[in-house]
Amino acid sequence: MTSSPPFRVTLLTWTVLSLTVWNIFRLWTAIAWREVVGEFAPQPGPLYIGLTGALWALLGFLLLWGLAGRKSWIPRLLIGCAAAYTLWYWADRLFLQTERANWPFTLIVNLLLLVLTYFTIRTKIFAEERGS
Repeated sequence: MTSSPPFRVTLLTWTVLSLTVWNIFRLWTAIAWREVVGEFAPQPGPLYIGLTGALWALLGFLLLWGLAGRKSWIPRLLIGCAAAYTLWYWADRLFLQTERANWPFTLIVNLLLLVLTYFTIRTKIFAEERGS
């Protein structure tokens, strides 16, 4: 019988699930509303929104599967995806979006999520799975 994961792991799993669902909505919106998005969204437009939504949704599903199965490679993938998502998010926000309101709040939340990810993968449950 496996024990339930620590609260931090559960919180991280919910965060990954939330971001995965968010990106599924990005993909769906880019497909279902492509004319509207193409008219009102800044460049590069609905294709970019759809492709990035699909990429992050697929990575989210992979992360969720790895977390649920307690795979040994999940800590490395979590750190890599957290860093890549952060870089992509801020590049997208700074270079493609025209509205940049409330950036201090966004920065604080982003840093808190990175800290949560880092300290979560250092919990005992991930150390045991790596064989440390």
